[in-house]
Amino acid sequence: MRVLCGLACLLVACGSDPASTSAVTDEDPPPSVDPVPSPPSDPPDPPTAPDPDPSEAPAIAPEALEGAPEEGCEVGAPTRVFTGDAWVDVAATEDAFVVAGVSRLGDGEHAFAASVTPGAAPRLIARRALEADAMSGHRRAGPALAIAGSRAALLYPDGERHLVLTVFDPSGEGPLQPRSIAEGASLQFAPALAWRDQALLAAWTDQEAGGRRVFATRVTNGRAAAPVDLSPSAGGAASPTFVADTDGLRLIYVDAREATSVIHRVDASGDAYGAPEVLRAVSLLTDPPHAASVRMRGADWLVYTGIGAVATTAVGLVALTGSQPPTAVVSGTGYGVLYVGAASFGDGAVIVADVPTAAPAESPREVQLRTVDGSGGLQEPVTLRGPRGTAARVRVAVRGVDIAVAFADTDGAYVAFARCAVP
Repeated sequence: MRVLCGLACLLVACGSDPASTSAVTDEDPPPSVDPVPSPPSDPPDPPTAPDPDPSEAPAIAPEALEGAPEEGCEVGAPTRVFTGDAWVDVAATEDAFVVAGVSRLGDGEHAFAASVTPGAAPRLIARRALEADAMSGHRRAGPALAIAGSRAALLYPDGERHLVLTVFDPSGEGPLQPRSIAEGASLQFAPALAWRDQALLAAWTDQEAGGRRVFATRVTNGRAAAPVDLSPSAGGAASPTFVADTDGLRLIYVDAREATSVIHRVDASGDAYGAPEVLRAVSLLTDPPHAASVRMRGADWLVYTGIGAVATTAVGLVALTGSQPPTAVVSGTGYGVLYVGAASFGDGAVIVADVPTAAPAESPREVQLRTVDGSGGLQEPVTLRGPRGTAARVRVAVRGVDIAVAFADTDGAYVAFARCAVP
């Protein structure tokens, strides 16, 4: 109880016994970011970019940091990777990082991929105009990027809700050769993507029938198997993410409901997806919910967006096993949609999140970066903005001691490199 009281100003655990969060009950609801429900705020409009020159090269290389601080994190100056109204993901290769995504340039959207290294100017791998781009303002979530050795894969929904996959060589010069592997992928939720041996595993949210369902497929030798509905028999599903360790691969998603939501896990290690498993319940997720899963000290954790004080948007961190109550990563200070990311780092993880600079939903965002130790203890954050004063739609990847933070400013996709004390 002393733990819950100490967290009361940040996260409220509903119920006197935190162990009750392992199941949904009417008498003892699970912990939440804040106990005050309210209709969700409309998401802010995406950043408005000037008409860009697609061939314009970044002016500077991203700053390379020497060494690591004794405590917390240090972040170098960012550089632009691609112009336009961008949604990105980032992943590590053996000797660099790749930032890839979809960006609106003038009247159309383009897929792109670029290689980035601390201290060197970004190198554009390839770009390609989408055959069916989303209408301006309709795309509300980023892509998924996965890399294994000399193979990189980018996954995103196009404007006709086709789930588009493109595989490329991250050390080469493209081209991007997209192919549709499924239908009905939502533009409101990021898909999930992971390599498993020689196959690609893909998962996405489908809400064309009115409800929300999570589907998944396996792509082998360029051919996608028939999609599998991984949603619970009674309920919905959204915001899938993969988390891996030496023991296997798992898919995590949320069944977001008005008050009490349920977190599910599916084993993705075998030749077929397993049955959904209920992990725990949590109260008052945002609508839409956004989440990122991460492995720390042998356990799966989830970073998620929840409803904070007076119906603001907050970000929480919760262990998916046991009865440990959630911890506030970002306390509720403003309204509108926030995006989150996480990557394993040392014995813990690096967590990134959008943070509102003021209460209104349309207020500019900045990015918050912090480490968390393997038991869920948060270190002090650092904040990051792009040259035009904003940063949003954040993602993060780790390679050794280097941490790459990818985000959108109003004029394009950016990357900054950070060094942190290992938790």
